[in-house]
Amino acid sequence: MTGIGAVIVTPAGVVFLHPPGGGVALPGSVVEIGESPEAAVVRECREETGLEVEVVREVVHWFWPDHPYGPMLNFGFEVRAVGGTLRDGLEGWVAVHPCSAFPAIAPARKRSARILAAYLGVTAR
Repeated sequence: MTGIGAVIVTPAGVVFLHPPGGGVALPGSVVEIGESPEAAVVRECREETGLEVEVVREVVHWFWPDHPYGPMLNFGFEVRAVGGTLRDGLEGWVAVHPCSAFPAIAPARKRSARILAAYLGVTAR
């Protein structure tokens, strides 16, 4: 299985999902059959936030052998919003936070924490 996640960069800051239960997450999920990780991240960003994005760069990839759904290869991308309209989705409400005031990633959202840490150039805990 292959997982993906995105740091969506806008002129106002970074887009975060606010799932029920507190904390935040980055948009992401798994790659569907026949899809590249890049295509999957564009699709997931559209589905979860309403934004059209383009991939800027891969910020991290790693193998997660004990993921709850089974061993998973993960890719994290920096993407840039290029269109669409920000809207809430099934994962919770969506908001842009300025780079000076990122909220805390929900503890259960380990993929989001690792991708955001790589984007910021720090080591995830």
